[in-house]
Amino acid sequence: MHTVQARVYAPRVNDVLSGRREANKARTRAALVAAVYHVIETEGIEALTAERVADAAGISRRTFFNYFTSVEALIAAESADILERVRRALAARPADESPVTSVIGVIEELFTLDLLVDATRAWRAVERVPAARRYALEAGSGQVAELAHEWGRRLFDPQGDDPLRAAVLTATVLTAFEEARRHWLSRHQGEIDESALAAFLDDVRRAAEIIRPAFDR
Repeated sequence: MHTVQARVYAPRVNDVLSGRREANKARTRAALVAAVYHVIETEGIEALTAERVADAAGISRRTFFNYFTSVEALIAAESADILERVRRALAARPADESPVTSVIGVIEELFTLDLLVDATRAWRAVERVPAARRYALEAGSGQVAELAHEWGRRLFDPQGDDPLRAAVLTATVLTAFEEARRHWLSRHQGEIDESALAAFLDDVRRAAEIIRPAFDR
C-alpha cells in the first residue's frame, strides 16, 4: 500500500517542487531587474556592475551570473521580453485578420499603463548603455526571424513559396512599431501617466496606418 501511494503522490510532489523552483527563479529575476534600474536611477550608469546589482538584489555575484552573462544582457533582456510578449500575442491573432489591425489590437491589449511604465524604464536604460543596445538589437533580430516563420508565413506565405516576402513584410510591421516607439520616447522624458499612454497608442496607430496601404493592396 505504501508503494502504491508513493507512485500516486510522487509526481505531484515533483510538480510542486518544480513549481516552487520556477517561482523562485521568477522572483530572483524580478529582483535583478528592479535592482539594475535602482542602481541606474540612484547611483548612475558609472556604478552599474554585476557586483553592485547583485548586492542591491540581495543575491551573490555567482547567482547573478547564473541568470545573466552581464549587466548589459540583463538590461536588454527586459526590452526583449516585451518584444517577445508582442510576438506571442501577434501569433495568436486570427489568421484572416489584416496585419495592421493585428498590430493595433495587440498593442492596445498588452500596453496597460503599468506595462508602459516598465517598458519605458527598460527602453531608456537600453538607450543609455551602448552595449545593452547591442544586446537588444541582437535579441530583436532573432525574434523578427522567429515571428516571420510563425506569424509571417501564416499570413503572407501559407504555402511556404516565398519566405523572403514573409520576412520582409513581417519586418516592416515590427519596424513601424519600433519607429513609433522611438518617436514617442523622444517626446516623453518625464513621468509616464495616462496621457503618455494615450500618446503612445496614438503613435502606434499612426505608424500602422502609414503602412496599411502596402498590406491592403
